[in-house]
Amino acid sequence: MNINNNPRFSRTEDTDQRLIELIGPSNEIVTVTRNSKVDRINSTIDKYLSDNPDIGSFQAGRVWLLVGSIKGERQALNVGQSLDIFDEIKKDIGQILIQEKGPYYELFKSFDSFSFYEIKIDDYLKNHSPIKVNALKDLAYEFAKEYFAEVLIAHDTAAAHWDFFGSGMDKRFLFYLEDMDSDKYSFEKTRRTTN
Repeated sequence: MNINNNPRFSRTEDTDQRLIELIGPSNEIVTVTRNSKVDRINSTIDKYLSDNPDIGSFQAGRVWLLVGSIKGERQALNVGQSLDIFDEIKKDIGQILIQEKGPYYELFKSFDSFSFYEIKIDDYLKNHSPIKVNALKDLAYEFAKEYFAEVLIAHDTAAAHWDFFGSGMDKRFLFYLEDMDSDKYSFEKTRRTTN
């Protein structure tokens, strides 16, 4: 089974083995079938969340993996990250089961079920990343420094018309600064202009 193969990645025995290693009952958030009821699905997601509260650092997101299953064979379909993966998953499932639209609706019709799994980020990177932790921190700094600089400059200069864009890194850095205990960075929300 190969549905909508991604031209960037080749599915191999190694990728199938990695999928088997990644998924299991301990990190399954929810499984959806054609007969699933949205309120029951949402209760299952809420139970997973209460059993697995966010223990990461402040403003750190979580990662989910979507796996499709047909006749017992599983295939990784998508991976995503956000600050609130549970709300994101609930919206996707609502679109599939209620609205019969959205990015996964047509794909869902090709499978017997969809399962969402949470991937423990630190464990996965520790065991599978070709980049060692210190090098990864350096790389992350290089990728993120302009966002942090933007927020810090806006904060330090009280930029009258600055605000974060969407839900990106600048928003996460801003909220991080706002919640820091340091007096220097006790950011006042009223310093930003609001429309």
